[in-house]
Amino acid sequence: VVETGEPIVEPTSKAEGPYDTLLGLPVGDDTVFGLVTADGFDDDDRRLAGLLASHFEEALDRIRVDEALRTERDRLLALFTNVPDPAVAYDYADGEPIVHRVNDAFEETFGYDESAIADTPLIEAIVPPEDDREVERLNETDARKRHETVEIERVTAEGRRTFLFRGFSYRHEGAECGFGIYTDVTGRLEQERRL
Repeated sequence: VVETGEPIVEPTSKAEGPYDTLLGLPVGDDTVFGLVTADGFDDDDRRLAGLLASHFEEALDRIRVDEALRTERDRLLALFTNVPDPAVAYDYADGEPIVHRVNDAFEETFGYDESAIADTPLIEAIVPPEDDREVERLNETDARKRHETVEIERVTAEGRRTFLFRGFSYRHEGAECGFGIYTDVTGRLEQERRL
């Protein structure tokens, strides 16, 4: 059945049990769906078995796709978690980025546990409160702007720092989402000023 891709019907030995006929149907390239009966298989039985085999094949395909998606999701989550710079995943609500997830570097740099900052506006948490222009700019940056790289100031656990922010937004299941990575460039900028 696997070699030809065609179903077979053949007798079985009575010594194997009460069933005397085997129906084997191909499922994909490497699987066989088998049924046995004591009464043989007529055309209706074969059609029904073919229908069952096609549902079985669809279920196997769905399982394979789900497994591949799960593996890819786990790889991306590992990448997000292990990025050495602070990283945040956010969803847009009324054009405003709302924190969905942060990595360990974000927690350490900004002094927030993920559970404390999740579902809150990103702007309220880390934009310097007196920087109205920055809040206005972030509110204007919506899903139409797919990616940006900009130098910005943020409030960290150690005070104000300058970051190179790289962010991008995308659509997922009809909703606007985004990721942002903050690279601290405060030391570099201070060194450039000294030079």
